[in-house]
Amino acid sequence: MRGWRTSSALKGTDVCRVVSCRLMPGHWPEHGPPRRDVRIRQVEEFSMQLASVADMDELLATALRTCQDMFAGAAVFVMLLDETGERLYTVASAGFPASGAGSEVRLGEGLIGVAAARRQPVRVTHMGRELSYAHAVHPNAPGAAPVERVIGLPMLERAQSQLVAPMLAHRKLVGVLCLQSETPGAFQSDDECVVSILANNIAMAMAAMQRTEPAAAGSPQARAGTVEIKHYAEDDSVFLDNEYLIKGVAGGILWRLLRAHEEQGRSEFSNKEIRLDPSLELPDIKDNLEARLILLRRRLEERCDYISIERVARGRFRLRVERPLSLVHVEGGGPL
Repeated sequence: MRGWRTSSALKGTDVCRVVSCRLMPGHWPEHGPPRRDVRIRQVEEFSMQLASVADMDELLATALRTCQDMFAGAAVFVMLLDETGERLYTVASAGFPASGAGSEVRLGEGLIGVAAARRQPVRVTHMGRELSYAHAVHPNAPGAAPVERVIGLPMLERAQSQLVAPMLAHRKLVGVLCLQSETPGAFQSDDECVVSILANNIAMAMAAMQRTEPAAAGSPQARAGTVEIKHYAEDDSVFLDNEYLIKGVAGGILWRLLRAHEEQGRSEFSNKEIRLDPSLELPDIKDNLEARLILLRRRLEERCDYISIERVARGRFRLRVERPLSLVHVEGGGPL
């Protein structure tokens, strides 16, 4: 159909039938035909890398590295759904001033919680200073945790753009993949599609990673300066000389490891024995143990230099303790 205008009003139309179509002489611009960059080759390469990762640690490192390569100047972090299905916790990050390992967000709370609850990506192209979210739970909000047990989310100082994509596997929420940039409008609709594909690839790889191996025994190390380790039974929170370290499943795991180290002189453990320990009450399916161990290791790296967790083989790790410990178990919750 062809139309013409002599002014702003349509004067008439012709109805035509196409009888043939052929390429006309001409040439494309120097860089070839115009097309939108959907980073399809990088997505393909990422999928191939995920197919060969050996463990959760390598998987997360690959995911962070790929996101930073694909979105230059962006910072990225991964949050996983906890065993209750009510909160997300930060397990890995890159590009931020502070890692935020162990920070939490309730489902449905803020941009991240909404994306997770609705299982839909959320994109913000211009974040005002009033939208900053230094803490997963505001200290003054009803039901908020004591200030000393609130870990701030990873956050760029001048964050202007944010993209949050839910990580889904077998129709279930695994966590969220979050990107941040200090450039307004850094993430567009095409980026939203790409990040969603990456997020679901990560989730599927995590869902398939459930194999473990048996344990071995080791010997302890020590140096001067006793540290008091307090464990509060109510929420499995752990304090080092009255400074908050971690809580929940990761806190329970650390307490179990420290007790075995102090009472039995052990330093090497396996994922399998931790998973099967009834005192930890891990769920039978999808316990995210590897992710919890990564979170615990990173919190220890940030908060103390005398306790650490090191991988020694697939499904096995070593607890390194370089100072004498005084273990104190307290019934009830941690100090306010």
